[in-house]
Amino acid sequence: MTEELQDSVRGDLPDEIRDETGAGTQDGTAEITRLELLRRIRVNARLDGNAVTLPRDVLADAAAHYTMAGIYEGRMPYRVPLDNAAYLENHQDVLSSIREGAFRSALDHFVRVGFAEGRTFWLASREAPDP
Repeated sequence: MTEELQDSVRGDLPDEIRDETGAGTQDGTAEITRLELLRRIRVNARLDGNAVTLPRDVLADAAAHYTMAGIYEGRMPYRVPLDNAAYLENHQDVLSSIREGAFRSALDHFVRVGFAEGRTFWLASREAPDP
């Protein structure tokens, strides 16, 4: 994604998202925010399961589509290797929801509602494979 497009998108984001930055944690894992996800977008021909909602001939640039529509729909730009323990430790209400059967796991919660809510999360490993 070009710097010009990133600046344009940042200007359209709410202040609490636009001003967020990723920060390292004590154990070396990375805390990631929505803006950091936006910076890391890689165009993926598979579109990670969202291809059904996006006709391929209409929009060739998945990154542009995400910045113009997907982020506002609460969609994730790519699959995230979530650190389940850190997510549950920092969002203790999620564990209760899992125990009640509302979600299967921390990742299930994050994908279904946590990302759209703007919840902070941590990567499981820097060695995790690209999506």
